[in-house]
Amino acid sequence: MRTLGNILWHFPFLGFINAAVTYLIGLLFTVTVVGAPLGLGLMELGKFYLGPFGRAMVRDSDLEPGAEIGLWKAYSWIIMILWFPFGLLLAAAMVVQAFLLCCTIIGIPLAIVVAKATGTVFNPVGKRCISVAAAQELQHRAALRELDGFAGRPARSEPTLGQPAAPSGSDTVLNVHSDDRPAPVSHGPQLSKGLKIGLAVGIPLVLAAVFLGPKLFGPSPKATVPAATLQPQIQKPTSVVPAAAIPPVKQIPASHSGIPDILDTATLSVNGQRLPLAGLRPVEMPQAAAAARSYLEQAGGVTCEQAPVGGWRCVSQSKGLDIAEVFALSGFAKAAANAPDFIRNAEGMARENRRGVWGAS
Repeated sequence: MRTLGNILWHFPFLGFINAAVTYLIGLLFTVTVVGAPLGLGLMELGKFYLGPFGRAMVRDSDLEPGAEIGLWKAYSWIIMILWFPFGLLLAAAMVVQAFLLCCTIIGIPLAIVVAKATGTVFNPVGKRCISVAAAQELQHRAALRELDGFAGRPARSEPTLGQPAAPSGSDTVLNVHSDDRPAPVSHGPQLSKGLKIGLAVGIPLVLAAVFLGPKLFGPSPKATVPAATLQPQIQKPTSVVPAAAIPPVKQIPASHSGIPDILDTATLSVNGQRLPLAGLRPVEMPQAAAAARSYLEQAGGVTCEQAPVGGWRCVSQSKGLDIAEVFALSGFAKAAANAPDFIRNAEGMARENRRGVWGAS
């Protein structure tokens, strides 16, 4: 029946593909060294998938109690904790898969394999694939130890080569010698104690080198020195000039008030200061310049302030009108590229009414 079950598992259910994929995934985890405990368990699960009806998955501790060293066991526990959420999801999916396969009747052999592998998928760390007969023997020994506990007898020890077994509750003493007992059977590639020690010590070192190496051995960041600190170092020594010999910097007032004079149709002069009107560009038309000068004489004084777009914004003191807007509305000047909207609107009205320069063109 076991042989028939294995044949059905591979044909038509293609179980050998599942075995190959699982073994390769385990091999990849093992090659990374960091995932070696997980990879070894998955490789054993791949071997189980080759003949699931004649094999079983057991824990290493059941075969060799106390064989694991402290560092390897501690690191295996860390991997088990990290694998727990993934294993839980995969195991839940396999339980649902097994239930659905059982509902199909024809998929019951496949459901049996899935159910037997669920525990290993949930926690593959420290698992080993052995024959069903060996697994049954382990269960028998565990049952005997449990009965000894119930009966209050001391736990019976396992027979070892060349040494008699410790007496149990009965008077019979079991003597097993090397000639009477077959040689131990290897259950696939396992890590030796020295290799486990090397992995347990090497894995933390590899992790430390990966995460701390760039910080310890990488290029040190260049210290940023403020420019003010470097300034005295890079300046060349210069001769000291007396303060009286340095001419004072001419300060340009933020505003000007006074009687304006026109330099062109887009530039005024107030108190000897040249003030380009913001948003205007002059026109080459003597009549426009004469008309603009006549308007300024009637307007009286002006007050000019710097404009955000550059240039100056001048307003007549008597009428409160923007000189640049009046010039654009009268056709005395044209709007510049950076002119604000009210200057452009004034130019548009002058163009429609053919005033100033627009009437001559």
